[in-house]
Amino acid sequence: MIHRAFSIPLNKENFNKEISTIKQIAHNNDIPNTIILNLINKKEKQLLLKSIYPTFKPDSDKHYVSLTYFGAISESIEIILRKLNLSVAFKPYKKLSNCIFNNKDCKNTLNKSGVYKLNCKDCKGVYIGQTGRNFKTRFKEHLRSFKYKKTDSTFACHLLENNHSPDTEIIPIHFANKGLKLTLLESLEIYKHKEDKDYILINDQSDLLYSPLFNSCK
Repeated sequence: MIHRAFSIPLNKENFNKEISTIKQIAHNNDIPNTIILNLINKKEKQLLLKSIYPTFKPDSDKHYVSLTYFGAISESIEIILRKLNLSVAFKPYKKLSNCIFNNKDCKNTLNKSGVYKLNCKDCKGVYIGQTGRNFKTRFKEHLRSFKYKKTDSTFACHLLENNHSPDTEIIPIHFANKGLKLTLLESLEIYKHKEDKDYILINDQSDLLYSPLFNSCK
């Protein structure tokens, strides 16, 4: 009631009447008059301080942006954006959940699509491939080509020509649906395994070695 008395525009006469009414109500409810006077003094001090030190209102024109964190370059960009009245929130490049492989979920992962790796059991040969279907189905196709001595699989051709045997499992590397992202991930893995001396890449693609994009990743 005291807050309302000070908030509603009233002339001096009506204000005094409102305060008198509040005091009378307080008296009827056995509330000491000193409590009412203290509340009135407190409210007057609040209004006085507010008039001397006005509350700061943040700039409504400020905007917020989200950036992927790449180290020093991201921090430099943040400094520039702050000068433009933009507040920056960083987000990680990769989430922890994307870096952890759960072996217990093997059956489910083989039912997904993406980039995979096949190992030769008798040498360091490795084949990198992509599939828009599930890994399990694609692996069966490679094994079928090997069994019936077909040449529609580069991996099967390597096994047949060298009298080698395939490893017993397909290894998912990236999970993705059919499209440009899947092709780029496959190309990147082909390049990485071609450069790794621990493997002998069976894939026919070798032009990736001269790609400026992949060379910049060294």
